[in-house]
Amino acid sequence: MTELLASIARYFDGLQAREKLFVVAGAVAVAVVLSVKILLPLWETHDQLEVQKNSLETDLSWLREQREAVVKLVNNCPLIRQQRGSDKSILTQLVRRNQFQLEAVNATANGLSISMTGDRGDKNRFLQIMHQMACRGFAVNSVAINPVEANPALLKATVEVQPVD
Repeated sequence: MTELLASIARYFDGLQAREKLFVVAGAVAVAVVLSVKILLPLWETHDQLEVQKNSLETDLSWLREQREAVVKLVNNCPLIRQQRGSDKSILTQLVRRNQFQLEAVNATANGLSISMTGDRGDKNRFLQIMHQMACRGFAVNSVAINPVEANPALLKATVEVQPVD
């Protein structure tokens, strides 16, 4: 390595003054070009990161503004202990707890079908039990509420539900 440097120094000493000036100017130009080639990608990356940071800060401030709206979207289901048992037993218990007459709970292709009867004046209670089913983790797929032919004072509801994971 020292031999190489010595031979370069001998070659440089053998040049005239103006040739030495051109070699030094060329070396400075090469150093500047190499510096720009190295630093330019770093500056571009910095600029991209700055733009990304500003975008993320804007998104974060928007999310903070939306916090109040998200809080209002909370459902009104009460905190319920997770019940153990099959879906059928949970729904059977729910129907009986709401004092409806359970007629049948059958498995369907999409979940379960529950048939129950209640007084004609209990229309709102039918809606309440469907809300309770939803709070217990069941999606209500279809509802049919019709008067009982044999006793017009009663309503028969058939509700198809599907467990939600």
